[in-house]
Amino acid sequence: MPTFRAHDGTVLAHHTEGEGEPLVTTSYVLVELFALAQARLGLEATRTLHMDVVPMVQVIWVDEALHRPAMTALLTAQRPDLSLVDCVSFEAMRQDLRTAVSQFA
Repeated sequence: MPTFRAHDGTVLAHHTEGEGEPLVTTSYVLVELFALAQARLGLEATRTLHMDVVPMVQVIWVDEALHRPAMTALLTAQRPDLSLVDCVSFEAMRQDLRTAVSQFA
């Protein structure tokens, strides 16, 4: 029963394997996560994330069909506080929502 916590102990996510919806992220989020973990915590922490945490989440691998509209959204928004990783995550959610809605149409 994994529980993911922030550095201050705040519970970020809790998931019981085999129950409920899977935790989902994108490969771009993993790139940021691994870069931060390696820089701040070292290679062993990065290895632990890769071996113990990543297998518990569903990874949406970013391809051109996901990257291109996210990049367009980033450039259109013209907001310095918005990252490409954010836009890819939003686009992944939009595409997933469209898929879910089309199943009920």
